[in-house]
Amino acid sequence: MAIMYPSKISAGTRSNAERKVFCALRDLVSDDYTAFHSVPIYRESQTTGGLADGEIDFLLAHADKGLVVVEVKGGGIAHEEGDRQWYSTDFSGQRHKIKNPFEQAKDYKYLLSDDLKACPLTKRFKYPIAHAVWFPDVDLTGRKLGLSVQIERIMLDACALDCGDTSIPNLFINALGTNQQATPGNSGLDFLVKYLSPHWEFSPTLSAKIHDENRAIAEATKSQYRVLSLLNRVPRALVSGCAGSGKTILALEKAHRLASGGNRVLILCYNKKLATWLQEQTIEGVEAYHFHGFCVQLCRKTGLAVPAPDPHTDSASYFENELPEALMDALAITEQRYDALIVDEGQDFISSWWIPVQESLADPVNGSFYIFFDDNQSIYTKNPEFPFAAPVLSLGENCRNTQHIHREITKHYEGETDVQCLGPEGRQPETLSTNNIEQSVHGAVKRLVHEEGLSPSDIVVLSPLGPHRSQIKEGQRIGNLHFSWEERDSQDNVHCSTIHAFKGLESPVIILCELDQAHTAKRNELLYVGKSRARNHLIIVESAH
Repeated sequence: MAIMYPSKISAGTRSNAERKVFCALRDLVSDDYTAFHSVPIYRESQTTGGLADGEIDFLLAHADKGLVVVEVKGGGIAHEEGDRQWYSTDFSGQRHKIKNPFEQAKDYKYLLSDDLKACPLTKRFKYPIAHAVWFPDVDLTGRKLGLSVQIERIMLDACALDCGDTSIPNLFINALGTNQQATPGNSGLDFLVKYLSPHWEFSPTLSAKIHDENRAIAEATKSQYRVLSLLNRVPRALVSGCAGSGKTILALEKAHRLASGGNRVLILCYNKKLATWLQEQTIEGVEAYHFHGFCVQLCRKTGLAVPAPDPHTDSASYFENELPEALMDALAITEQRYDALIVDEGQDFISSWWIPVQESLADPVNGSFYIFFDDNQSIYTKNPEFPFAAPVLSLGENCRNTQHIHREITKHYEGETDVQCLGPEGRQPETLSTNNIEQSVHGAVKRLVHEEGLSPSDIVVLSPLGPHRSQIKEGQRIGNLHFSWEERDSQDNVHCSTIHAFKGLESPVIILCELDQAHTAKRNELLYVGKSRARNHLIIVESAH
């Protein structure tokens, strides 16, 4: 029994002649021979320049002899001397023009030879290749085709179906000869099988899934725009929402709509990195700053000295009191004001800051003023106070994260709103328990880039520790990739950040690590913020001890 690839004839094989040959090879030829049925062959089209497809009906292989390409033609066979045209006659008597089967087999022989020389699996082996034609529906005993004196040596007919144990070895002798020549051997035959009948399985990569998920997430985010129609009816409002509810996107869109109406708009937030991102997105008429950056900017613009922190006192007082007081001084001597004010991350603003913030409005009492906040992300303040109490609009839908990440986030959510997730199902978050945080983070990044097809810029490593205390150091390398606490946009960089500094931002993949180093009192809030930064996939690297 010859070794067959495939082991069973395809249900889509329409040629009864090929079915006969397949069964004859399978049942009567010894297992020294390997037979491949329906081998695809592609070549460049001479007319279009694109790929033209073809198919070897059967390729017979022997480790110590070589290969024979076999073209199978069913039905009756005819050849017209005048135009050298070949014909086949089906069982209903209909005659059909066909190509010269010997020339077809010969062409495929040369194409296959070129392929085997180019393929990395087979190019180091020698494969003597011959060609033959099999007419399984006709008995050609005693018949002479007249095309060549020797052509019968590479031709099989219906009689060969019943004596494959002798007809196939004889075909190899006739087609390839008996003179000693280099043959593929068992190793070459094994690699031929790997090339022509490979076994492989490709699971969808995370990179491919992210493209699909992001389309769904973008549609979900747009659905939150209905809130903007409500904001058009009120000049001031508090907008509450969980992580991922689209607060920052809505705040930015509201700012753009106000600016398009001729208003000068100021956006303030708490985090410096979020402010940088907002500045990159703004249109004419909109300015964006983190609160302390706005204090410094206005002092410099008005010529006031920017207060410097006292190294001998608590730095908290500098940010909580001195810079906001300097902002009030700058506002007192400048006419620079804004028609509308939008604050993101409002939960992190200290109540005393709202006085200079409102003073930046041309009309501090009635000017447009919108505060977006999430009381579950109050890392810096507890029980935030706002300059007005109503109206409050609640965003009860998470449109940033996948369902799996959302379920992970809700373990740490303490808000009053019952949050629903609009995102796709996504992947189950991973938890890696390790005794070597650095090694595990590096291994996860290597897998994500080289196996999952992600760009390094799609990955962010978050830690409660800063660059000087974290095990993930600036400039650490994995091949041509490196970790950076400074740059995020480089295609070769894996960005690192503290959880605090990355609040308000997001990334397709987040790797959370060193969580056991987080302050106990802030641990739940940090987990909530850190996990919710992951849009598509979350990896938690935790210490085993």
